[in-house]
Amino acid sequence: MKRTYELTVVFTQASTDLTKIAKSLENLIEKAQGKVVSKEDWGIKELSYPIRKQTKGVYWFHKLELPADNVIKLDKSLRLMPEVIRYLIVRAEE
Repeated sequence: MKRTYELTVVFTQASTDLTKIAKSLENLIEKAQGKVVSKEDWGIKELSYPIRKQTKGVYWFHKLELPADNVIKLDKSLRLMPEVIRYLIVRAEE
């Protein structure tokens, strides 16, 4: 059963090719048998505190449909992406 999730990702500002990173993120979601319903680029924002010596990050928001069992797979894949500073996956309210 697929559920709706919200994914917020913060990338390093130094990430040069954001379209390439977007493609790899969408590939990770597809590998987890998910589908991107909508996505928004929130732009560059100041971080509350430095993370990995970064003070600014590029924020992206995705709404996903994903099987509940595969959230862990997506979580592990995001953890291994070097461009990702932080991410948050939450179940969307119906």
